[in-house]
Amino acid sequence: MAILAYIWWLRPLLPYFWVCILAFVIASQVWRRETLSELGFRVDGFVESCIDYGRIVLAIATIILIAGLVSGTIRDIPLEGALINFFIYCLWGLFQQYMLNGYFARRIRPEFAALLFSLAHFPNWFLMATTLFGGYAGVRVYSKYQNLYAVGLGHAIFGFALYLTVPDSISHHLYVGPKYFTTKF
Repeated sequence: MAILAYIWWLRPLLPYFWVCILAFVIASQVWRRETLSELGFRVDGFVESCIDYGRIVLAIATIILIAGLVSGTIRDIPLEGALINFFIYCLWGLFQQYMLNGYFARRIRPEFAALLFSLAHFPNWFLMATTLFGGYAGVRVYSKYQNLYAVGLGHAIFGFALYLTVPDSISHHLYVGPKYFTTKF
């Protein structure tokens, strides 16, 4: 709920309040004596989860990219800009998977965690649908391998493929919250 309150009401007034939310999450994990390794910040299981999860992620990303090529909706982005954006998306994907899996999925049922993840993308119906599916897949892979790096990378690949190919008229430039309504495409 704090995340939705931040997205909808606090971000315009207190743009750095997310630090307080993150501090609460970290304090909760320290209180429960959860180590970074237990949360999934570790290298063991990375290769195995990339092989298992990566096949699905790469297959879906390939289908998305082929659909974008066929329909002519690939964004015209210079290679350097695309690489920088992908790197940033890797960090953003890792952070989102940390919140989804390292915090919520460790405390509530996986299906409910995926549903909350989807609701955090309200009112963007496109993102809500894709994050429900992708969030549930990420939770399942995380529960098997306990590796945030793998699910964060998968999140970045999948999300970046969507960003590159899905027109803003559908994706609304991946905006959520009030920005979804105030930005015209």
